[in-house]
Amino acid sequence: MKRTMLYRTPLLGLCAMLLLLVSNPAVMRASSPSPEKPNLDFLLGTWFIAEMNMFETWEKDGEGYKGRAYFKQGEEEKLFETFTVSQEEGVWYYITDIVGQGITRFALTEASANKATFENPEHDMPNTISYWMEGNTRKVYLEGKEVDQEISYTFELRELTRAGSAAQGASVSPLGSYCHVSIGTKRMEENINFYKALGFKMISMDNAPWPWILMSDGAVNIQLNEDGFEYFGLSYFDKNMAANIAGLAEKGVVFFMESGEPVPMKVMQDPDSIMGIALIQMDMGMPALPLMGKGKLGKLGEIAVPVKDYEAASAWYQQVGFKSTGKQNSPYPWGIYTDGLSSIGLHQSNHFKKPTLTYFSLDAKAHIARLQEAGITVKNAMPDSKEFLFGVVESPDGWPINIFYGEL
Repeated sequence: MKRTMLYRTPLLGLCAMLLLLVSNPAVMRASSPSPEKPNLDFLLGTWFIAEMNMFETWEKDGEGYKGRAYFKQGEEEKLFETFTVSQEEGVWYYITDIVGQGITRFALTEASANKATFENPEHDMPNTISYWMEGNTRKVYLEGKEVDQEISYTFELRELTRAGSAAQGASVSPLGSYCHVSIGTKRMEENINFYKALGFKMISMDNAPWPWILMSDGAVNIQLNEDGFEYFGLSYFDKNMAANIAGLAEKGVVFFMESGEPVPMKVMQDPDSIMGIALIQMDMGMPALPLMGKGKLGKLGEIAVPVKDYEAASAWYQQVGFKSTGKQNSPYPWGIYTDGLSSIGLHQSNHFKKPTLTYFSLDAKAHIARLQEAGITVKNAMPDSKEFLFGVVESPDGWPINIFYGEL
């Protein structure tokens, strides 16, 4: 499957793909350059930003540092930007060179333990870049101006070097090294606008073999496919998928569909024919992203799936590689199952009819209010509750998304 990156604008640092550079420079107040050498050892290694499918690698370079930002397409690396931190005439600079765009310098204005800030007041977006560590999480802050609006962004990065093979995706799941939700739709533009309103950002898109777009909110990646069908399922990817498929076949798993184009793929379906799980022999070039992270609506707790027979569904999911994390019998039989990448909730219930993304947040009320202000209809999932803390929204195709009050 051919994958092309959507954003090709001149960007800076690791969050480049989200920020358009404005042509007219806006001069803003800046701090004085600092002669102190920054300690950026916390940047060393390789880092990944799931929302943008971008990698960033840093290493020592004499007294300073150097690195590069790149995308991966299979085993191939596609360079986007190189950067250095070095001293010139007594001033330390963060120097970025974007492929095809040229060099920009940001002077060091603040240096302390595990933090450094660089500024360029004549550059509009960004004019301030800060790197720092917060606990075990690396963060980057960008501030600037687009036209007449002052804006800022903060991003978190996953370190791959120390995390080892599990972070790279190896042996995380018996089904593959990477997984995303796949949705077939005949309403592409409506869905794009809907998921944007929920906090999703576009990662990549293409028109081959059909129009598709990959979006992420940091908790889950969703690929919208305008392929003439309507469905909701999971797609697993692995360059050694043939071995995974052979292992499932030995267990007696039946595949109801297969294809050799554009890449080898087999699809299995749960006993209720609600969820399809595609196994695709292809390296997505992305580290494993467990579908249990935190997005703009909160933390994704599960993909809730209604089932007619809990025990039959439980047996099938365990047969294909999911493990039970516990079962409850009240108010009906239900349980959570995970394969390391996906968290599936099986619910023997008539309360809902379709697979449902379920988010949990202590700020659920604020999230619901934000969506209502954006013109999205939010139904109260628990009408008897005194406050509107439990909401349900539906995509243009009718796929529900729960927003529950709580903390996981």
